[in-house]
Amino acid sequence: MLGIGHTHLKNVRNHLATNGVIPRVHGNYNARKEEANDLLKKYKEHLVKAKLERNYYNKNTKLAEQRKLVDGKIYYLSSRKVHLFDIQDEAVCEQINYVLDEDEIIGKGPNVICGYYESIELNFMVSGHTKFKCDGSFGLIKKLYRKTTVDCMDYIVEVVKRSSTAGLNKAQCYDNGKGFQYLDLNSIKASVFEITKEIKSFSILVLTPPPLDYKRQEYLYHNIRPFIRDEFKHITCPRPIYTGNE
Repeated sequence: MLGIGHTHLKNVRNHLATNGVIPRVHGNYNARKEEANDLLKKYKEHLVKAKLERNYYNKNTKLAEQRKLVDGKIYYLSSRKVHLFDIQDEAVCEQINYVLDEDEIIGKGPNVICGYYESIELNFMVSGHTKFKCDGSFGLIKKLYRKTTVDCMDYIVEVVKRSSTAGLNKAQCYDNGKGFQYLDLNSIKASVFEITKEIKSFSILVLTPPPLDYKRQEYLYHNIRPFIRDEFKHITCPRPIYTGNE
């Protein structure tokens, strides 16, 4: 034999003496085989994950296309409005979010909503150094709202409650005047001290929100109702009822 080292020749002779003509296996063959099997296993796992991701992508692409058609039709319409304003108490890490349906708004003016606090103090920081923590909590609500299908007021309330995992956001509804009341400060002429006293005694005129005007009811019924799921149509866009409100 030419071109073979003494050590390698010795190994071949020992193999022939021990195993005969059975092919000689290199010392690290098993290690390479295990490595190959491991790579093959990982490759198969990758194919499974890729297939799942592709199916998920295709499913959501179809949903997005369907949603785009719906959003495109409703984009220029005036859907039922929900008003949301917040009061945050940093001392107890709690924000009360007042949730008002469109037919629960009393209108613009110097009225006050009373129910949770005896007095409210407003403080404004120097321009350029402003801080408004309500915006942060409201941002949590908006973040969840964008990912939630909302068909009625109850869904808005649930979005508010679930928006903060730490329980920061609380929801307070009008509930036919049970949740809070509208008090008309224009019904008396007095000092701030006297008005505060009146609020505590609830002797200021209590206002009741007017029902939606008939034209608005008709608009919601004919234009928005088709986009609401069937089980919520009678809640969000019921059949118009004439109330005398034009």
